[in-house]
Parts: sequence; C-alpha cells; structure tokens
Amino acid sequence: MSNKSKIKGKEGYVTPFVHYLNIRNKIWLLKKYTSWYHAPTVILTSVAYNLSLMGYFIVRGRFKKLKTAFKAIKDGLSDSI
Repeated sequence: MSNKSKIKGKEGYVTPFVHYLNIRNKIWLLKKYTSWYHAPTVILTSVAYNLSLMGYFIVRGRFKKLKTAFKAIKDGLSDSI
C-alpha cells in the first residue's frame, strides 16, 4: 500500500499522518540505538532536519503538517517504543 495519493490535495500528496509516523519513529530509533559518543552529532543533525522540514511546511503553507510535526516531536521525545 502506498502512502502517497495520486491526487494532490490541500496538504500535498503525502498525508500529515505519514509525516507524523516518520518523524516520531525516527526519534524513537535514534533514542534507542544511538551510542552516548554519537549523541551530540545525532541531536544536532536531527534538530537541523526537523527545523528545515518545519520551515518548509511554513513556507508552503502546510500548517496541518506543521502542527502534526510538533506533535510527532513531542510524542517521540516523551514516549518510547
């Protein structure tokens, strides 16, 4: 099953829920499998990636995806696998 729509909607081809799962699961995996000596680099690149993604959502006017990204980051940091 594809997570992309064939018809472009108001939020684009990919639904906000797909971005939620992607961001949340990436944070979970990084928390679980990152060694302590890799942590500074992982945190820096993860923050840069998420900020650039949220900046893209702001520029493109995808505010539902932006709200979902904030929720995914909150859930990824507070919960665990």
